[in-house]
Amino acid sequence: MAVENKQKSNPIIAFMEEFNISRTDIIIYSVCLLMLVAGAAAFMFFSREMVNKQKDYEEITNDLIESGELKQKQAVIKKEFESIRSLTLDLRNKFLSEKQINDFKEAVKKLAKDYKCDRIDATERAEARDQDIFYNVRINGIDTKKKLSFKKKSIEFTFQMTLGNFVGFLKALESSNKMIEIPPFRITRGDDENSVKLTSFVVYAYVVPAQLDIDLRSILEDVTFEDQITPVFLKEKAQVIQVKEKKLTVKEVVKGSTGSWDIRPIFRPIKPPPPKPIVPPKELRYMMAVGAGKVAFTLGGDMTKIYIAAPGDILETKAKEKIPGYETLILKSADKSTFTFEMEEVSGELSKYAK
Repeated sequence: MAVENKQKSNPIIAFMEEFNISRTDIIIYSVCLLMLVAGAAAFMFFSREMVNKQKDYEEITNDLIESGELKQKQAVIKKEFESIRSLTLDLRNKFLSEKQINDFKEAVKKLAKDYKCDRIDATERAEARDQDIFYNVRINGIDTKKKLSFKKKSIEFTFQMTLGNFVGFLKALESSNKMIEIPPFRITRGDDENSVKLTSFVVYAYVVPAQLDIDLRSILEDVTFEDQITPVFLKEKAQVIQVKEKKLTVKEVVKGSTGSWDIRPIFRPIKPPPPKPIVPPKELRYMMAVGAGKVAFTLGGDMTKIYIAAPGDILETKAKEKIPGYETLILKSADKSTFTFEMEEVSGELSKYAK
C-alpha cells in the first residue's frame, strides 16, 4: 500500500497515466524535439552562410561593374588623349599670327569685291587691345586660377555697297575660321543709288596669346605654330538677289544656309519733282474750225500733221497721233477768240490770233 501510494503521489507519472502516455511516446517526442532544435540550428547556420555569400556576391558584382565602367572611361580617355594633338592644333589655328594680319586684310578685301564693292581700303591701327580672361585649372587635385591675355588687333575698313550685299558680306564674314569680333558700326548714305557707306568698319582679329602659345607648345613639343597654321578661310558666301520694279530696287533677298532675309533700301536719293508742263505748247497755233464744234491746230507750222479736238477731247490727228509729250492734252473750252487747254491739272489759254 505504501508503494502504491508513493507512485500516485508523483504528479508527472500521474499526468502521464491520466493521458495514457508511455515511455516510448516520451522517447519519440524527445527525439522529435531534438531534431527540431537541430534543424533550426542548421537553418540559422546555413542562412548566415547564405547572407555572407550574398554579400560577397554583391561586392564582387559591384567590383565588376566598377571595373567595366573604368574600362569604358579608360577607352574614352585614351581616345580623347589620342586626339589632343589635333585638338590643340585646331585651337591654335583659331588665332591669327602676327604674320597673318595682312593675309586676313586681303581675305576681307576679296570678300567685299565678291559682293560688288568696287573699292575697299584697309588700315591697321597701331595699338592693340588686350583682354584678360581668368579660368580654373585642376593641377594635382588642386584648382588653380590662371590668367590668359587675349590680344586683339584692330583693322579698319572703308567701303561702299548695297545694303543687301553688306548683309551678305557680314554673313560670310561671320563664318571665318579665325576668331574675330566686330564692334558697333555706323552706316551712312552712299554715293550711288541704294548704296551704303561704311567709313569706319572695324574688325578685331585675335592674335595668339604668348602664354597660350607657351602652354600649347608644351603639348605639341617640337611643332611650331607658324609651320602648322591654317590660312584664313571664309566658309560660306550668302547669295544676294536684287528684286526690282519699274527700274527701282524694291528689296534684296539674302539667302544663306540658315535662312533667307528680305533687305529693303533705307537710303534713297532725293529727286526733285518734275517741272510742270507748259500748257498749251508754245508752238501750238489755231488753224481753223472744221465743223461739228471741232477746231484744228498746227504745231510749229508743220502742215503735215493737223491736230483736231472738240471741247473735252484730246488733241490728236485723224490717225490718232498725239502731240509728243502732250499725250493727255485736252481742249477744255473754246470761245470766239480764246481756247483753254488742260493737262495734269495745269491749264492755259491760247489766243485765236496768236502769231
